[in-house]
Amino acid sequence: MSHFHEAETGQSRLRCPKDGTLMEKSAVAGTAGVTVDRCAKCGAVWLDKNELERILAAGAASKVDLGPFGKDKPNGPIAPLMCPRDQSLLTEVADAKQMHVLIMICSECGGKLLDAGELIDLAQFTVGERIKAALKLG
Repeated sequence: MSHFHEAETGQSRLRCPKDGTLMEKSAVAGTAGVTVDRCAKCGAVWLDKNELERILAAGAASKVDLGPFGKDKPNGPIAPLMCPRDQSLLTEVADAKQMHVLIMICSECGGKLLDAGELIDLAQFTVGERIKAALKLG
């Protein structure tokens, strides 16, 4: 019953799928009540279903993503990563518009794990690259 109470009060903390560190909750102002989970050790950000779209639409990526944590990032997952919500296997998917951004997605809950710096990268595309892409069409 204590697990239910923990989740009910919003105090439950997720463990980072990459390094097992307890993630910090961070409320993002101006994004319709989005609270993200961020790893203080590696900077990874866990976004529940639809939070990525809400953050990008609100232009709040730089408030959520602390940017790259350095060059110690491995080239890829060493072991399969599991969803911090439901322990389902996370699948690596390239962003449709920026193929170099690889997002880990849970097919069960729809949550997404982004490495430090990737959310800012996606947001910069939505502002600058879309204009460039639109100009090329005309």
